[in-house]
Amino acid sequence: MKTKHAYLLLLACALLCSTGCSRLYHMPRVPVPLMSEAGEFSASGAYDITTNSFMGEVAFSPLNHLAVVASGNTGNMTDNNPLFAEETDPEIKQSTHHYAEAALGYYSTPMPINSRSTAPQFSWEVYGGYGVGKSDWEGVVHHPGAPLLCAIFGSPCPYSSLEYGKGRYELFFLQGNAGLRNLGILELGLGMRLSQLTYRFDNYSLFLPVDTYQAYYLEHQYRFSIHINRNFRVDVSNGLSIRIASNTDEKFYRGPIHSSVGITYLLR
Repeated sequence: MKTKHAYLLLLACALLCSTGCSRLYHMPRVPVPLMSEAGEFSASGAYDITTNSFMGEVAFSPLNHLAVVASGNTGNMTDNNPLFAEETDPEIKQSTHHYAEAALGYYSTPMPINSRSTAPQFSWEVYGGYGVGKSDWEGVVHHPGAPLLCAIFGSPCPYSSLEYGKGRYELFFLQGNAGLRNLGILELGLGMRLSQLTYRFDNYSLFLPVDTYQAYYLEHQYRFSIHINRNFRVDVSNGLSIRIASNTDEKFYRGPIHSSVGITYLLR
């Protein structure tokens, strides 16, 4: 029964999320280190296929049940990415972003889900953290107009315009992780966070009624890992994000699945 409940918990958390992202705010990869004891250290590097981003992450446990995590990413998209495309979305000509964050948290002692010595182990973590970033975006926006009115009255007619945005942002977040370890060479991890985004524009041409954009996001990451040996594992991750509130009703995000592959070094 414990095995069934652990799997159901991870599945239920994964089903709670939907997509959502921003032209100027790119969801960071949610770290899911799944620490287990004092002195444990991990360092990861990964590539996000969706946003052409390179990501790094380190986690360390100085004391039992206490963990410090730092991560960051940098990326540059120069072509329109079909994963971002919607009928009304602009063609991305250039989009760059740079982001770094740090978090402090508590982790549980891994708990075997049955009495066997080789039983999978369930563990959970809770983190709170802060991040800062900067980004810019430039693209061609296609305005459909009204073809019939355009033919009769000469307006409004379809046209395209070059638009841009640039600024800096900060992120406060609370995060919970859960995972299953000791699954042979496999490991499963799931991270969920509530993020408060504050984006301050340096300049923009987008039609927005505010100079400072604020929003709340539910962000999710699940990790499927294969251990090569005691010290290295290969990670495949997917992440989703959904905006749940903001200080403007204007459309400001799109929702691709953030897919990444990477490798992690472990010292236990």
